[in-house]
This record gives sequence, structure tokens and C-alpha cells, in this order.
Amino acid sequence: MLNSNDDWSEYRNSYRFDLPHIPRYEDQNQSYTGQLKHTLSAKTFYDLGVTFFKTERKRGDGLFFDNIVGYAANGSPQLSGRHSLVLPGLWRHSG
Repeated sequence: MLNSNDDWSEYRNSYRFDLPHIPRYEDQNQSYTGQLKHTLSAKTFYDLGVTFFKTERKRGDGLFFDNIVGYAANGSPQLSGRHSLVLPGLWRHSG
């Protein structure tokens, strides 16, 4: 059994003047392996192997990450002028 959890940020030049909001990631990985060897006789045997791997990644803003209420309360630095946020990831032109 192998497991790993990573929490990291990705530098993007487009965020150079707004570093608190650079993309943040949270990765969770799980890996399980099992093997069964069975000998039926001196000339007959079989091996059975199973492997399971699962990975999950959450991506969000460096400041609010997955806190949707935080986005709504403070606004997004990329939401200015004539745009407003309807749902996370969707834009609506308001003028």
C-alpha cells in the first residue's frame, strides 16, 4: 500500500502582480497491490495479481482555494468592470 498527499502551488507569470491568487493544488494518491501464488501440483500453479490506483486533484485559488463563500464575500481579482460571477467557472457579461 502506498499513499501520498501533496499540497502545492503553481507559479504562472500572469499572476506575477497577484501572487496570493496563484493556482493551488491538493493531490491525494492511493495505490494497493496484492498477489496470490497457488501451487496445485509439482507441474501446475497459478498467480493472481490485483492492482488498484486512485488519484484525486482539487484545484483552486491560492487564497480561497475551495472556500466558495470566500470568493463571494471578497470577490475575485479577475472579476472587475462589467463582469460578474454567476457560478464558479462561468462568466456573465453585465453590460
